[in-house]
Amino acid sequence: MKEERRLSLAEELGMLIDRMKEVEKEDFIQSYMFLIRKEGLEEVEEELHWEVTSTAVASAEISILIDYLLDLNLLEYSSNPGYVLTEEGRRILLEDIPTDLRDTYSACYEKVAALGNNEKITRKARTELLNEKLG
Repeated sequence: MKEERRLSLAEELGMLIDRMKEVEKEDFIQSYMFLIRKEGLEEVEEELHWEVTSTAVASAEISILIDYLLDLNLLEYSSNPGYVLTEEGRRILLEDIPTDLRDTYSACYEKVAALGNNEKITRKARTELLNEKLG
């Protein structure tokens, strides 16, 4: 029996940043990740604790991971293009992800991206989380 492969948080973040291309704000990364998981992505290892901030939906676990990836030179940031994986980051974070898992993640990503620009997506994520918490 084949064991189901699940994404680590680092792999999930790596795939998302690699797909987003030129994302300048961590707020957008976190809002996308929240909505992608709401789309039904169940192939993830770690459950996140989401909070609503004044500008986005955020998880401390993601913020800490981004800092670690920056420190390890697996991720870099500049004002243009923003957060991007380094070549080493691509090799370490993306190399061993099976094609079917990549396809599932890509499909969830595309549904979220279809909602509009980054600001609309962030607003949607905040609304969804507020509704969950109040609801």
